[in-house]
Amino acid sequence: MKDNNFISLVRHVLSCIEKIEKNNISLTEKVNFSDYKATERKYIADNYIRGLSSLQSMINSSSLPGRANELVRLLSVNDLDNNKKVLSELLKFESVEIHPQRATININKIPDEIKGEVKADLEELDKCFLNGCYRSCVILCGRIIEVCLHSKYYHVTGFDILDKNPGIGLGTLIAKMEEKNIKLDPGLTQQIHLINNVRIFSVHKKQRAFYPSRQQTEAIMLYTFDVIEKLF
Repeated sequence: MKDNNFISLVRHVLSCIEKIEKNNISLTEKVNFSDYKATERKYIADNYIRGLSSLQSMINSSSLPGRANELVRLLSVNDLDNNKKVLSELLKFESVEIHPQRATININKIPDEIKGEVKADLEELDKCFLNGCYRSCVILCGRIIEVCLHSKYYHVTGFDILDKNPGIGLGTLIAKMEEKNIKLDPGLTQQIHLINNVRIFSVHKKQRAFYPSRQQTEAIMLYTFDVIEKLF
């Protein structure tokens, strides 16, 4: 039997727990995203936390059976042993079919001059995700971040850096923002670099092509939405 969305999510969280235990990953580790191994650990921990949050968001869903609802309520981020037992029990609910809601952004917070462009990209992003075009999703996330950062720079400095330097990369743009005293939260900067790095690996030709998974793509999308929410 093909896994439904609910069972796939349960299996995904269980898989994350196995990786966390196998690699002795701390859920609260602070990371320098230039360290590949540390970035990988952070990605696994974040994926686990987001997967668990998606399950918990289903509490009281009309399609979630009473017993399954009770079990989901028992999930706790830091109690891995308990969660393994609970998730194993949830695997029995193969008939449950729930489409968890992905995070979205408040489009009204985005400046008017780029609102239409970002809205179109977000709609395209959703279509790509629903149809399994995950590399396209990552590319769109990078584009959305670029558009929003350029807008932020223009609003603070009054200078259209994209007009004068159309090929400017995200790393250079962030450095230019720092020069102009446009402060970004360090964690936000790391998220932007992570999105950009995944985008580069998805676009540029490498010895081995990178094909992001559904879970990896959803994590990048969530990071993207979080960056936009905090930029404006």
